Amino acid sequence: MSFTNSTTTSDSSASKQTSKRVRRKLVIVGWILILGVIVGSGLDRSPPDFTKELKLEGAISGKPLDSPTLKVASFNIHGGVGLDGQKDLSRIALLLQGFDFVGMYEVHNQSFGFNDNMAKEIGQKLGMASTFSATEQRWWHDHFGNALLTKTPFLNLQRIPLAGTQKKKYRNAILSSFLYQGKRVNLICVHIDRVQDRKRQLQKVIQLFLSLNAPAILMGDFNSNGDDPQIRQLLEETGVVDCIGYAAGDKKVPSRVDWIFSRGFHCKNAKLVENNASDHPLVWAELELLEEE
Repeated sequence: MSFTNSTTTSDSSASKQTSKRVRRKLVIVGWILILGVIVGSGLDRSPPDFTKELKLEGAISGKPLDSPTLKVASFNIHGGVGLDGQKDLSRIALLLQGFDFVGMYEVHNQSFGFNDNMAKEIGQKLGMASTFSATEQRWWHDHFGNALLTKTPFLNLQRIPLAGTQKKKYRNAILSSFLYQGKRVNLICVHIDRVQDRKRQLQKVIQLFLSLNAPAILMGDFNSNGDDPQIRQLLEETGVVDCIGYAAGDKKVPSRVDWIFSRGFHCKNAKLVENNASDHPLVWAELELLEEE
């Protein structure tokens, strides 16, 4: 009788231990599943709030520009990662010294507050104000997109959504305006899709550019070279200047996808600058207002 009780007690104890181990494993599996859902949700790309107002961060002089020429630059910074695989925003900023406006693309906004967004950090290095126009959200915040740096206040600043048919790929343009020598200048900065949405997005941006009153500037990474029919048609429009082509000659940069177009300006100087700070060249232009006839 004593032997039977001992066996029963032992079996009961073993059963309890087994139940505890099973519960422990279930809890661990449950937490792993919850963590997986959280990580998956954070990694998932979603569109930003396109109704959210764009704001400038950083100090500016508050005075309209009245310099003899206007200097603008456009740069796909590749997330700050250069050809050597190293992220270095200081060498990005070094290339961007001396411009009145800078459009930047493939700009990251760091997660969990570890760093400010790249636009703000580069702007601070240059003494310029910045605005970040997210094209996508990840980790529950505006994560990736375009940016615009400025030395002068804007009269208007807005985000223009661009059509996208590819899941998890979103694009937009930044439309701004400012005073220069007493005139209102319109400026568009954009990063166009590389594949199936490229034609539709390019068409919308070109139509917007041509609808604006001159003087106007359109610049960005178009993922389209000079053979693109829409680019060729744009260059046939009266008053439209391809600043890089005008200054350097198309034969020197036939496959470029980074452009600066202007209307109502004379292109005094422009350049395509190869560099190791990104996988794209920097393009810039120095512009003079055309005299009114």
